Order: sequence, then structure tokens, then C-alpha cells
Amino acid sequence: MPSPGAPRPDCPFCRIIHAGAPARIIHEWHDALAIVPRGGDCTEDHLLALPCGHVVDFATGPVVSATVQLRAAGNGLALPWSHAAREQEPAR
Repeated sequence: MPSPGAPRPDCPFCRIIHAGAPARIIHEWHDALAIVPRGGDCTEDHLLALPCGHVVDFATGPVVSATVQLRAAGNGLALPWSHAAREQEPAR
């Protein structure tokens, strides 16, 4: 994966990854991790997949962002019906 930027102390995600800020980590890769969001604004079983280096936003590091999303998808973390959730696979 191309290198994302250096960790930033003002970034809450960098603090989780590099400074041990509290987070419920679901899965770790060498270059990314998946966490459960702390806020209540997400759907049940929602996860965030984060690169281990700082990326300003999804669009400024598209290759890094896509790689991190592929990590989650490759482990089935991005599929709502692969978790014990109320959502089911969409009807066809």
C-alpha cells in the first residue's frame, strides 16, 4: 500500500492507532485496523476501517483509502449480513 502521512496528534484516529486512545478494535492488519465507532450515530454493527497512517480524508488518499476498504471487504467485515446483525442479505 502507498504510504499515508505521518501520524498527527490532533487526529482522533491517529491517537487510537499510535497513542493507545481507547477503542474497541475488531481486526488489525499490518497497515490498517477496524474499530467500532464510539458515537451512537451509526447503525448497529457499523465498523470503521482506518489506515495506520494519517489520511486527511477519503478523497485525498484514494489508493490508501481503497486498500483499507479492501482489507475490510476481504475479511467479510464490510458485509452487514456476515455479522450477527438484524440486517439480512438484500433480496434479489
